[in-house]
Amino acid sequence: DLGWNASPSWPGGIIYAMQADPYQAGHLLLGLDTFPIAPGAGRLYASSDYGASWQQVSMPQDLDWIRSIAFDPETPGLVYLTAGGIYRSIDSGVSWERIDDQQQSMQPAMSFTIATHPEHILFVQVGDNPPCRSMDGGATWECLPSSPRGTFMFMGGDSTRLYEASYFGLSLSTDAGDSWTQAAGALGSLNITALGYAVGEDYTILYAATSGGYTGANGSM
Repeated sequence: DLGWNASPSWPGGIIYAMQADPYQAGHLLLGLDTFPIAPGAGRLYASSDYGASWQQVSMPQDLDWIRSIAFDPETPGLVYLTAGGIYRSIDSGVSWERIDDQQQSMQPAMSFTIATHPEHILFVQVGDNPPCRSMDGGATWECLPSSPRGTFMFMGGDSTRLYEASYFGLSLSTDAGDSWTQAAGALGSLNITALGYAVGEDYTILYAATSGGYTGANGSM
């Protein structure tokens, strides 16, 4: 009734990640888990026509299920995905290379967030392990020794405003994860299930979803 059209069917499975390319209208990348969740079960598909048709993307090795896909907001063609490791493409997802440090047990890499200013930082959640970050586009990685283990978001691409959402509440880091401050009030103790933000002309609003509803905050946190 609303005019939505279903995309063509694919060979079964669960979609965990889908992102639109900010530089190519109609270009989408989609991560499909062909079930059961096991090494080699992940598939990456691309569409150039807003999802009307899909083509499987060839990967350099078998993938685990694809947890997240993130386009770099400042560099056309640069995109990352996590799937039993971290992969990078510089041609909008046509070809890929693995870039995680396999000596640091980064295989459980999950959610991915990117800061663009004042520093360019890649920050990734690594399952139940402490998160890892890269200050050089993924050439080297540092896994933090003692940090929260939730999901993370650089608000507006600002490397000084890294938020962490977890079962134990909302936290903020102004130094890319070296130290954390728990949010004041209820947000510091509620189960935070998702984060988002909106940028206005002279303000930014942070949204934090909880297991009991949602809260909007417009202030220092």
